[in-house]
Amino acid sequence: MTYYQKLTEFIHSEFPEKAKLLSESDLLERIEQDIQIAREYGFDTEKNGAKFVDLLWRVAPDFYENQAYSWAEGILSNDELGPDQKISLLRDAYAHHCAFKVQGD
Repeated sequence: MTYYQKLTEFIHSEFPEKAKLLSESDLLERIEQDIQIAREYGFDTEKNGAKFVDLLWRVAPDFYENQAYSWAEGILSNDELGPDQKISLLRDAYAHHCAFKVQGD
């Protein structure tokens, strides 16, 4: 099974409602675009690329440039952080974002 096939299966299993809105060819195209974005931010292995794709689907497809998630820019643009550190910090920041949002409701 190829990397893209594994990601497609992952998206179907983790985000079925979002995945079913796309045809299989559109889903594959979206995943290819997501991986390209991941590479632009230095996520150059299959493992950390997949983790970044997970965030794109979990948070928002444009979270890296969306002002609602302004915390992401500082993490992604920090050249002193490695890919694994960035993923960890992005996940932590998103968890805090969600917790704050729930407290605000």
